[in-house]
Amino acid sequence: MHLQSQKNKGIPNSWLTAIVLFIVLILLSVIYRNMLQKNPKNAWQVSQSKNLAADFSGQTDAETHNFTTGNLSGKTIKLPILMYHHIGEIPKEAKTDYIRVGLTVSPENFEAQIAWLKNQGFNSITLQNLLDYTKQSFNMPKNPVVITFDDGYEDAILTAPPILKKYGFTGTFGIITQFSGISYGTNKYATWEQIKNAKNSGMEIASHTQDHFDGTNKTYNEAFKLRNIEGSKADIKSKLGVDTKILIYPFGHYDTTYIKIAQKAGFEIGLTTTEGKVVKLDNLMEIPRIRISNSTTIAGFKKLLTE
Repeated sequence: MHLQSQKNKGIPNSWLTAIVLFIVLILLSVIYRNMLQKNPKNAWQVSQSKNLAADFSGQTDAETHNFTTGNLSGKTIKLPILMYHHIGEIPKEAKTDYIRVGLTVSPENFEAQIAWLKNQGFNSITLQNLLDYTKQSFNMPKNPVVITFDDGYEDAILTAPPILKKYGFTGTFGIITQFSGISYGTNKYATWEQIKNAKNSGMEIASHTQDHFDGTNKTYNEAFKLRNIEGSKADIKSKLGVDTKILIYPFGHYDTTYIKIAQKAGFEIGLTTTEGKVVKLDNLMEIPRIRISNSTTIAGFKKLLTE
């Protein structure tokens, strides 16, 4: 009798658990298929919303951008764009030139600033990345930063890229295309070979016009302005094979007419010298920046980035 009762105990508990789980999985599969039949985009939308949430974790709701292409009105992103000029030592003959001194950041200070950015979790992006982001072809990392260099000075082209690469960063260099390889006063401009080496090392190259003309100066007519900036674009394309969409306004000067001319020439991003770190995604032709100068201490640098 005892042996017989053991045989009639039925299916073991472990088998019952497995069967129940199997049935649950089948039911979930059926429900999911029904959802997809009603809206096949559901799965992609769920995945996309999770990615966007991850991209903007740590930011406020006002800084979160769940937008679609063509729906950028009123959208902004917190994006500090640093503005440098010279990276190097101040020449002896320029010690009393307050403009030249102000535009020069020593290699030691520059590296200390980049190291601080790295340690604080900032992620370097290019301006092309920003443009691609507005077209939903780039996932914006957390704490993005752009590092720009105006004028194409030789000291910046030679000194900055190795430091940036050391910390996994990149930079954007605005080139005055007709000044390549020349010296003017205490300013020495990079050659096309040096610019090409920087580009090949992962740096981004942008236009700073052909001759650094003031786009708001009434001396220059619209035909000249268009010819000049189209020419700068063509110079970069010819020398580097890069079709840049980025224009850095000389002196930070621009107006509505100049913006329209720049857009006609094929530019989609315009950098100003206006102070700020919030970018309007529906107006990439008036992007503000943060000026870094010779007098910017590491404490001052931290304040510029965090306040």
